[in-house]
Amino acid sequence: MSEGEKLRDLAVLFRATSQSANLTVDLKRVGIPFILVGGGDFYSLSHIKYVMDMARLLINSDDSIALSALQELIGFSTADTLEIVEQKAEQTQLAFWDVAKEFFSGTGQQRLDSVKDLISFEREINKLQNMIIEGQSITPIISEILNYLDPYMRRKFAANWNDVQSDFEIFQSVASQFISLSDFLNSVSLQQFTDIEPEDDVLVLSTIHSAKGLEWDTVFIIGLVEFWFPLNLAIQQFGTDEEERRLFYVAVTRAKKDLYLSTYRRATNRYGRELLQETSRFVRELPRSLYS
Repeated sequence: MSEGEKLRDLAVLFRATSQSANLTVDLKRVGIPFILVGGGDFYSLSHIKYVMDMARLLINSDDSIALSALQELIGFSTADTLEIVEQKAEQTQLAFWDVAKEFFSGTGQQRLDSVKDLISFEREINKLQNMIIEGQSITPIISEILNYLDPYMRRKFAANWNDVQSDFEIFQSVASQFISLSDFLNSVSLQQFTDIEPEDDVLVLSTIHSAKGLEWDTVFIIGLVEFWFPLNLAIQQFGTDEEERRLFYVAVTRAKKDLYLSTYRRATNRYGRELLQETSRFVRELPRSLYS
């Protein structure tokens, strides 16, 4: 951009939409307009939203939207109880949890049990809140959230659990850059420009599949590490890496003038542990004379 390139002449390509998670956060933060092609926003995925909802409750335990979403996932208390408590809190201008503890004392046993479940969940929130250390990486607290939600997530997303776990690692990798949970949530929640059209002067972020038949002056291919590109699941499905290699050929031939191949050395897994990454075989196979 500083060299006078128009945004619409640039594209960032990736094997899977989740690989754009880090990039979209920073683009939003610095105000560079972009359009995402070939997949929805990573942070709108339902399993990612549950993790963010739990994080929001650690910042504001009265967040009724986050609480309702997690009640549906975990199954504590009942949706009716949450609604009754919330209505009473609005009427009395008291805190949600104060109403839950005081207003229902002495009511019917079934409702009382439901409120007890609710209060038990508040204790879990408090435990997690006490683990937050201001001024230090939020990686540990995100790991604790993932560990707490793990059994409920496994139950809900059993059919594609491996993909969900991979997304959690991406999410944790983004979180590892922050030392404030509030800043992290604000950054990932920034709204993208809503009135963008493909023909506008915006940066294109696209899966490689969706980039077939298109060309740009400058193309960046990101996430070139083993496991992600080539994608291990695809290799297992086809028995070889040839389909992935053909996809890499599609990606590199989208550039009319300049091509940038991007890899990374380290990533954070869902448990907060930093892992070394291996550069994609597709990059290592290129003759050294082809790039600078």
